[in-house]
Amino acid sequence: MKNENEKKTLELEKENIDEKQKKWKLNPISLDELFSMKFHENKWVIEKLIPHQGITILSGAPASFKTWLLLRMALDIAKGENLFGQFKCEKNKVLIIDEENHLRLVRDRLKLLGAESTLPIYFLSQNGFLVSKKELVKNVLEICEQKEIDVIFIDSLVRVNTAEENDASQMAEVFRCIKFFCQHGKTIIITHHDKKEYFAKTTAQNRLRGCLKFIHLFYYVSFSLILR
Repeated sequence: MKNENEKKTLELEKENIDEKQKKWKLNPISLDELFSMKFHENKWVIEKLIPHQGITILSGAPASFKTWLLLRMALDIAKGENLFGQFKCEKNKVLIIDEENHLRLVRDRLKLLGAESTLPIYFLSQNGFLVSKKELVKNVLEICEQKEIDVIFIDSLVRVNTAEENDASQMAEVFRCIKFFCQHGKTIIITHHDKKEYFAKTTAQNRLRGCLKFIHLFYYVSFSLILR
C-alpha cells in the first residue's frame, strides 16, 4: 500500500513538473531576428554614468548627499541639460520613488536646486513600495505608461526590499525583481549606503554593503568618483 501511495505521489509530482515546463517553454530567436531588432540609439541616459534600460547603484557614505545628487540628476534629465555642465543627459520624464524622505523635505531641496514646477517629474513618497510586490510593480509600470515615463529613481534600496542584504541568493532575487522594470524599457537608478567603517580603507565597489558587490546585475556609480 505504501509503495502504491508513493507511486501516485511521484506521478502527481511529474504532472506538476510537466505543467510548469509547459508554462516555462523557451522560445529562442534566430540570428536574423536579432540583427533585425530595433534598439535605442543612445545607450546612455546620462553619458558615461547611467546606461539606458539598465540598473545603476548610486552609492556613497552615509550623509554624503546621495539624495541631493539623485535630485540633481532627475532635474537635468527632465530638462535634457548636462549634469554639472559635463555629463550629457538624454531628456526624459522621471518618476522618483522615495521611501526615505518626507515630501516636504523633497520639495524644499528641489526649490533650493532651482527646480521649475512645470518639469515632468513625478513622485511616489512613503507608500510602502516593495520591489517584491508584483501588484505594486505593475501599478508603477501602469503609471509610467500613462505618464510616458522612462526613468525611475529609487531612494533607497534598503527601503524597498525585505531581503537579508548579506544573503546573496535573496539579494539576487531582489535584483531580478528590479530588472523586470528594465525589461519593460525603464532605466533604474537606486541609492545605496556604503559600509561606514570601511569608507576610507577600501576600493569603491568593495565598500558596498552586504552581497551587492558579488551580484553583477547592475552598473555601479560611486558618489566619490563623480566628484573627482
